[in-house]
Amino acid sequence: MGASTAQNLMSLAPEKFAAMVSIAAVPDLSNLEKLKQKDIWLIHGEKDMDNPYIGSEILFKKLKGNNRLIFTTFKNLQHNNIVIPYLLTDELQKWLFSKHL
Repeated sequence: MGASTAQNLMSLAPEKFAAMVSIAAVPDLSNLEKLKQKDIWLIHGEKDMDNPYIGSEILFKKLKGNNRLIFTTFKNLQHNNIVIPYLLTDELQKWLFSKHL
């Protein structure tokens, strides 16, 4: 539940986080106003049955207008293999560590 926890923490204390990577999370929809100007990268596999893909899709739609929001969908991946594409490159790490408060 790491990505779900990251979303919860950013919703509760957005001033403490420069950015968030959310991989296959159950979304926190409680404080969307606090997330609308944050750097967020949502990543989810459409075949995820543990934490359904629809949750990230709903969050993405509710954060419409945040031009610092990225949503990456993997059509053939599920919950347990979603991070594999990002283990093969340094794209995710470069993006995350380029963000500052």
